[in-house]
Amino acid sequence: MKFINFVLLIKYNSIFDQFRKIDFNGENVSSLYQYLKGQIQNDEINGPKNKLTMKGVEVLSITCKNPGNIKWNFTKFLIDKEGKVIGRYSPTIKPEEMELKIKELLNIN
Repeated sequence: MKFINFVLLIKYNSIFDQFRKIDFNGENVSSLYQYLKGQIQNDEINGPKNKLTMKGVEVLSITCKNPGNIKWNFTKFLIDKEGKVIGRYSPTIKPEEMELKIKELLNIN
């Protein structure tokens, strides 16, 4: 873990605390990710180019062979204040593209 923190500090000037790595697929999947993946099985992916990219990732990945598995880091889950999963977004979707939905959940118009 110290090496990862060092790389993040040097490359990204990251000074925030890092947490330990957890599994999001496989036998040792974290209960958090087991819950999230159980709520929404597939990522929202926008555009044919991004769909093709994610299909390639799925084919090459050794950890996403089962339905609902996370295909790649940076999959995003949007959760409301009650803990309900509202959306599951592909790594190809930028956080800015989720802004309207987030504002809607926060009642910010």
